[in-house]
Amino acid sequence: MTLDYMIILKRGAKTLLLISLLMSQIADAAQARRFIEKSGKSEMIVITEETEDEEPLYEKLKQHFKSKYLSIGAWLRSDFEYQQSRNNEEDNGFEISRFRLTFGGELDGGMGYVMQSDFFLSPSILDAKIYYRISESFTIDVGQFKAPFSGEVLRSGADRDFVRAASLAVLAPRRQIGVQFRGWIRQDLISYAVGIFNGNGRVNDNDNGKFMYVARITYSGQPLVGLPLGFLDVEEDDKKVDLGLNIAFSEDDDVEIPSLVSNFSGKRFLVGVDSRLRRGKMLLSGEVIYAHLDQETGASKKPFGYHVTSGYVLNPKTRILVRFDNLQTDGLDDDTSFLIFSYSHRPTKVTRLQVNYGIDLDNRAFDKNRFFCSFQFRF
Repeated sequence: MTLDYMIILKRGAKTLLLISLLMSQIADAAQARRFIEKSGKSEMIVITEETEDEEPLYEKLKQHFKSKYLSIGAWLRSDFEYQQSRNNEEDNGFEISRFRLTFGGELDGGMGYVMQSDFFLSPSILDAKIYYRISESFTIDVGQFKAPFSGEVLRSGADRDFVRAASLAVLAPRRQIGVQFRGWIRQDLISYAVGIFNGNGRVNDNDNGKFMYVARITYSGQPLVGLPLGFLDVEEDDKKVDLGLNIAFSEDDDVEIPSLVSNFSGKRFLVGVDSRLRRGKMLLSGEVIYAHLDQETGASKKPFGYHVTSGYVLNPKTRILVRFDNLQTDGLDDDTSFLIFSYSHRPTKVTRLQVNYGIDLDNRAFDKNRFFCSFQFRF
């Protein structure tokens, strides 16, 4: 790909200099800006980018299948998992973990739709949503979709940092059937989402006539406070933080909480906070979810989970990450604690290779460590 940065240096109304900097010399626009500013020759810089499409067939694919009124997408992922010593050796090997088709779009009057199916799940319907965008500050969603809880869960599976979601995801409501109100409190900075759901997951009924209530507020912008990371000093445009706070409550009757409780009856309270900081080529993220499960019979349970993730972008297509992942189930299942290393590479805009190696910190035996590898196609 040929990528030139055209940098126009101006003082007042006079143009002083025009420079074309090749990609091999200056990596990105932010670096080019710093280079020129350090020269002290300009008061204002205008930067434009000229590119040659390195994937013309992908651009043609988008032209045919991506539009505002109809967008068609697909996600196919093949995984390999291996652990030398495990109770169920059938879990070792290859699998097709994702085979999804997505349809969506927005028509006249702000009316839109999203439909997504996974042919390897039963039921196969993941999302079936109709929305009405009244304004940027107020949109109504009805149908089945992800409840507004947990940054890890709300992030598309195709874009997650690791092959498997963080362990705390089992505590989140995930996909539910109901209605949601969302929008911007301050455009492109602070958003909200409030939903009322059956609370039964993707089961198409309500177990007891009562509902699950979920709310989330998100801040996306410059870091609210400075960080003492002098060795990572970068331009303001290269710093961004996403901060989310969510809460949920429901009264359940014989509801499955996957991987924890097969038939929970009682009051369920969830609270969580998540953050994601990008600073130049560095990434730092984390999340905590706490649950209070007040069972009708038996003692209350208070499981919680958290993760801390750090990463570094080697180049625009490659990054490495490490995550400390912990889940305390309060006796509902085995507690888990892992240190996971990840290598992620995108050969093209529609493909991605991920290699993960997880060390079981509760059982230091080498044969308990896990190896994951996935390769996906998604457009």
